[in-house]
Amino acid sequence: MSVNVKKETLDNVEKVAGAYSRFLSTVEIEAFHDINRLPYPKEEIAQSLLLLIKAAEEKQKERFLIALMYLTQFQENVGAGPVYQNSAEHTEKFKALKLAADKEFQTYLLGLRGL
Repeated sequence: MSVNVKKETLDNVEKVAGAYSRFLSTVEIEAFHDINRLPYPKEEIAQSLLLLIKAAEEKQKERFLIALMYLTQFQENVGAGPVYQNSAEHTEKFKALKLAADKEFQTYLLGLRGL
């Protein structure tokens, strides 16, 4: 990593990001899910990924950016089941979730400037 980060911080970042990565392999990433399903608080996962993006070698940054983008698929009040784009009963809910996710990702990208 190219940025100096305390070892304790780095260990925690890697622990959180690793748990999130393993978790992603268990969910359908093309749908929206409730935030309560995440293995750590969403903000903690986001901050870990942002630190990894900032500190990573250029060739690794894309991988962390994609993980950050997937994090926006987890929103509040989604409910028990996933919300899919092609579901007639969830069309309006999907649109609202997509808008929230897009705004959130833009905020994360702006956050990279502050690190």
